[in-house]
Amino acid sequence: MPGAFHEFPKWKYNATEEARIVTSRSEELALGPGWVDRPDLVHSIESKPVELRQAAETAGAKRHTSQSPELYQRERVLAGLPMRRLRAVRCHVPVIERPEPIDWPAIIAELQRQGASLRQIGGAIGVSHNTVTCWQQRRSRGTASIPNHADGEALLELHAILCGDEVE
Repeated sequence: MPGAFHEFPKWKYNATEEARIVTSRSEELALGPGWVDRPDLVHSIESKPVELRQAAETAGAKRHTSQSPELYQRERVLAGLPMRRLRAVRCHVPVIERPEPIDWPAIIAELQRQGASLRQIGGAIGVSHNTVTCWQQRRSRGTASIPNHADGEALLELHAILCGDEVE
């Protein structure tokens, strides 16, 4: 039929390789990323990545209705665009049981019963005595000051050394 548009064969251009003629969608996809339909776009790939991505996005959206979802996904990947979810996938996420929180004021009180001052406790684990005081007063003031993981590990290690037992 005269005047009808035929997508293939067509020229494809790349910044690092010679132009090629492709005769089908599969040949076009086999070229990989970085191939464009017009030679004037070859030099602007690096300078205008946003415009090219938008053009590819628009072209991909138009073609999606006439091709399989898998081929559409492949074109998006080759164009450097993020993949779209084809269908919702349900997965089972297990419930993780958390251990009981450590009673930091009780740990500090036991260290003090062994003769360690707040300054000595802080100096041993590398924090100020004011920080140890905040951890100690958490229960009475109702604040949420607790040691971070590294400081908590150091405090438990100091407790094991001075008190001779480990906290569960």
